[in-house]
Amino acid sequence: MYVKRIAAAVGRSPSITLVRSGSFSALWTAATFANVGYNLRTMAQAWLIAELFDSQFWVGMATGLRVGPAVLLALFAGAFIDRFGSRLVLIVDRLVLAAIAGITALLVFTETVELWHIVLLGAISGGMV
Repeated sequence: MYVKRIAAAVGRSPSITLVRSGSFSALWTAATFANVGYNLRTMAQAWLIAELFDSQFWVGMATGLRVGPAVLLALFAGAFIDRFGSRLVLIVDRLVLAAIAGITALLVFTETVELWHIVLLGAISGGMV
């Protein structure tokens, strides 16, 4: 009897209802892949700097410089999203991150990448997330 009441209460729980929602599941899955991608990009950036320029200082500096724009833009993010809408801001954010990944890949494959390219693109991508 007691187990049935608990099961019925859990079934009505807002958290369980949310998890069963198709929209929430899609959002959660997309956010998971986006976070994995962001962390892989951070790791790849550090690895690229270490391999091409053999500088621990610049590995740390480039990784640290990703935080500055994120902190500065976070101050205005709420007003920006209210003005333009969260959907548009998210779409533009993801498109800019995809463009940064494409530019980075192009620079690496054409062997024209320089340290300032990686640092600048990393700082821009840090401000986008």
